[in-house]
Amino acid sequence: MSTSPSLHFVVKPGPTLISNQIKAPSLVLDKSTFSPALHISTEGSSSSSDMSHTIPALVFVCLGSLISIVTIPLSQGSEWARIPVEQLMANLSSINPPWTEQIGEVENASDHTPPTDELEVEQEVQTLTPFELLTGVSCPAYFPGEQPSATSSAFEEHIWNKLPPEIQAQATERLEVCGPFEPAKKDLIVSQGCVENECGTNDVRFFLTADDIAAVEIYANGQCTYASEPSFRYKKLLCVPR
Repeated sequence: MSTSPSLHFVVKPGPTLISNQIKAPSLVLDKSTFSPALHISTEGSSSSSDMSHTIPALVFVCLGSLISIVTIPLSQGSEWARIPVEQLMANLSSINPPWTEQIGEVENASDHTPPTDELEVEQEVQTLTPFELLTGVSCPAYFPGEQPSATSSAFEEHIWNKLPPEIQAQATERLEVCGPFEPAKKDLIVSQGCVENECGTNDVRFFLTADDIAAVEIYANGQCTYASEPSFRYKKLLCVPR
């Protein structure tokens, strides 16, 4: 009988393990590292400076084109060149930038706007009553023939036009010398006119109340007559002996 094969193990010793030969990596916290820096060169900025030369060149090109548009037809004697110079200049002057029209409109509007001082004076006159307008004013400022004014209009409307024609004629003869309208009562003003050196003998007196009621008295050679509106409340003052 043959013998069965047997398995033999051979043990060979391996390299020895030395633990202190390999060092583990260490983390150092206080060590600084520099990041990469960005450097920009000035070569790219040269393109912007070139534009300063480009703009004047474009301006000269445009001017040259406009000159050639005008001069070439003139040299060739075209129909367009026969347009009168006045008409050509008028057509060119009509082409205005939008802002010039706005400036013109503002100037025209300011020309038609009356000064602020004149507006204030007109508004103040319109708010005054005839009683206030005539107070302190003498006959040269309102008598016919003088310069029209708010005072003369008030006198004509609220006193003179209310008088009969014969009274107007007699009053006109006595307005050689006259004084201003002065307060006789709180709501009554009076103005006197007379033939020179004949006051009290040949004179006229106008009365106006604060509510626009008028009256007049006339002395003719010392004889007094008067006329008044029906609601005049100071009739006792008319033709009072002096």
